[in-house]
Amino acid sequence: MSCESRRLLSNGFSMSYLKALEPLMHGCVQVLEDVLEDRCAAGGGTATVNIYDLLSSLASDIMAECSFGGSFGLVRQGHHPLKTRITNYMKKAALYQTVPLLSLFGKPRDEQLDAIVQGIIDKRLHSQKESERRDLLDMLLEASAENPDKLSMEDIKAEMFVFLLAGSDTSAVTATFCLMKLLENPAAHQALKRELDELLASSSDPIVDENTHNLPYLNAVIHETLRMLPPAAGGFARQALEPVTVGDYVLPAGVTDTTALHRDSRVYPDADKFIPERWISGHAGEKAAEKNWYPFSAGSRVCIGKQ
Repeated sequence: MSCESRRLLSNGFSMSYLKALEPLMHGCVQVLEDVLEDRCAAGGGTATVNIYDLLSSLASDIMAECSFGGSFGLVRQGHHPLKTRITNYMKKAALYQTVPLLSLFGKPRDEQLDAIVQGIIDKRLHSQKESERRDLLDMLLEASAENPDKLSMEDIKAEMFVFLLAGSDTSAVTATFCLMKLLENPAAHQALKRELDELLASSSDPIVDENTHNLPYLNAVIHETLRMLPPAAGGFARQALEPVTVGDYVLPAGVTDTTALHRDSRVYPDADKFIPERWISGHAGEKAAEKNWYPFSAGSRVCIGKQ
């Protein structure tokens, strides 16, 4: 993302703007709850589901609702060609990142996904959109109209492509990892359940930004999940600018290895264990510090969607 695009989109990721979008997000979540209830009812009270598949659909629907002006309806539809294309593209992108030599053959592309994004932009340009809610696409189009030299239509398409792919995939992966870690650690699961039961009047009450500050254990669970299983670990690399000696090993200039910090027992005691409490009261005499936590990178290159 260019500095100009980041500046233009910063308002779209401000807490005040995101709070205004909460009802839209809750609407998408309610659809997921309805689908799960329907499947359980059809199964006589229980159902086996692919939770990543559902969460991936949910994340894409929320991203579309907030960025493209309307949900794709993927949670309701179940199987959809768009989901398959997104998954295949992300696998291809991961392969290119793992095997840099593949970049010699050009960047990974999907012409149909490209056409979908272009179609959404064209539809918005040719429609008389009457709504008080300005989504991220509106912001980019307005900025481009004012400064076409700084933000071209190709730039807009590239940014929306990132929202569609990376934005939704990382959220779905994180939510899936979070559920997995809670199921692997019943004590943490019960501690989180108690905290939610105490704060929310009923299980149907939504969690909004206003009360997330009163959910320290939930925030700790999210922090610990992102520490152990960052969804974009390879995408936020940092390089050693000069040779660095670590114990008996010398890391040459240009080497990247920030993910290892999250699993370093000198920084996080029992680093391979899921211990949310390390973010609240501490663990083994050491309270985890955000300065050693980089799932969203940091500094001027920090992920714009961190909040």
